[in-house]
Amino acid sequence: MRKIGGFVNFAVCDFSSKDSIQLKNDLSSLWPEAKIDVFVDCGLFLGSIKKGCRYDLLFLDVFVLYMKLADDSAVIEMIRKLLPEAEIVLTSVSRDYGPEAFECNALYYLVKPYMKDKLLDVKRRFRTRHMTEIEVYDSRTHQTCRLPYQKMVYIECVHNYIHIHLINDDVIVVRGSLTDFMKKLDDRFMRINRGIIVNMEEVEQMSTDFCKINGLIFMLSRRTRTENRKKYSEYMFRHHLGGDADK
Repeated sequence: MRKIGGFVNFAVCDFSSKDSIQLKNDLSSLWPEAKIDVFVDCGLFLGSIKKGCRYDLLFLDVFVLYMKLADDSAVIEMIRKLLPEAEIVLTSVSRDYGPEAFECNALYYLVKPYMKDKLLDVKRRFRTRHMTEIEVYDSRTHQTCRLPYQKMVYIECVHNYIHIHLINDDVIVVRGSLTDFMKKLDDRFMRINRGIIVNMEEVEQMSTDFCKINGLIFMLSRRTRTENRKKYSEYMFRHHLGGDADK
């Protein structure tokens, strides 16, 4: 489990070698515990992660979102598949790709040239998302474990137990009520009906009366669906586009 102060691995994939080196130098000065690899060729980056290199944070040129593999599948889908827990910061010289950053659930959208305080924002968001965890007692293994919030995809109530579904498809079973468990979570989690809490970072689609996570459909409570949709929109705008949804 990642701890505050521990080493983290970054990859910078920017098609400008000058921008890549500048970003690496700036990150190194603000984040001395980070090991940073630089790629100016997306193919080399993909080759690296296919060989097993693992990264916690990726700085990707926004045009990676439009790149395709030989089988016509999206490069970003391959990256997500190989590095499911990695956070992504999209970089661009234009402000025009904010919606794309939103859709791919990017941690941050970094417009070049940037001020260093923007990298501090990235650091704060990364730490907030990754350094928060909860201690639970797994009723099936009879062991206490610590779960980082970002690994929890959704939580469901099954009789007198809570099933915590993790990003690696594991399920932790905890005795208790959904209401009490919700009180221990942060603002990325939202209760959408009587039996389900979702991690908004994992929501692929938010519709009028349902949301989709990993291809699964979860119905929104009829009584609170308007409030749920508003909360989701505000959260995503605040955390991924750096703004206030009400402005």
